[in-house]
Amino acid sequence: MANEEIVRRLVDAWDENDTDELREIYRPDAVDHWGPEGLGSTYSGISEILEAESGFRRAFPDYSMGLLHATGDGEFVSQHWMITGTHEGEFMGIPPTGNEVTYDGMAFHRLENGAIAESWWITNRLRLLRGLDVIASDDELAEMARSDE
Repeated sequence: MANEEIVRRLVDAWDENDTDELREIYRPDAVDHWGPEGLGSTYSGISEILEAESGFRRAFPDYSMGLLHATGDGEFVSQHWMITGTHEGEFMGIPPTGNEVTYDGMAFHRLENGAIAESWWITNRLRLLRGLDVIASDDELAEMARSDE
């Protein structure tokens, strides 16, 4: 199976919360990096990766992940994804808002012997936090700036 197809299966497995499939797609010792070095989180091993995912699913129990683009060459595959979900549980210390959010991101995966060995996830966190009403929109920020004049 081509590495690009494995990443397509990954998105479907996250979307369907299919942990058995995820255990097949990831190497047991896989590493997921979320955010820049020193500012994000790193999860080592499939158990930590699935635990992090379950925390996200508690915050957004209805979330849906879709694949917008995927391309790969050799051992590396990149993907552009979109998530939509309703904020019904605490997330990053933010109490549930009931807001439906949509945001996108990209991931770069390194595969070994037909399984994901390491991933680097980049999230449009600004759009996510704006969807949770934590950060004002561009229009709201512009209005605040005008009112301060």
